[in-house]
Amino acid sequence: MKMMKMASAGGFLIVAGFLFWASRGWAQTANAPGGVISGTVSANRDYALSEASGKHIPALYAVRVRARDAERHITYTVFTNKGRYEIYNLPPGTYQISALQDGFDSTTPNVELKAGKAKTADMALKVRPDKLRAELVGFDTL
Repeated sequence: MKMMKMASAGGFLIVAGFLFWASRGWAQTANAPGGVISGTVSANRDYALSEASGKHIPALYAVRVRARDAERHITYTVFTNKGRYEIYNLPPGTYQISALQDGFDSTTPNVELKAGKAKTADMALKVRPDKLRAELVGFDTL
């Protein structure tokens, strides 16, 4: 009986020690300061043609901005608000920043981000050259 009490007390101490160790590791990860990448997106034309509908849309209306961490294979995506964006709580690393908007190509700056730091990455959208389009206007039958 005494051996069972000692074994169960030993098992309890092992489980308690593991839980304490795991909670310390999680707390350190949760409290690690995340970095911020922010900036502006500008365009050389004030409207774009939607590839889906063909309608005019404001060039800087909700532009998708991506921060891609190639080392971890993670992409963080946000949308602009009046041409500005901010991506919070990023782990340290090197990020490739890009802006996505129908009808435009984007510059893609690389940003080296350290823990708890803030970096700025401004991007310029340029109108994508129109794709060649063929249109049948009429034909003669032989």
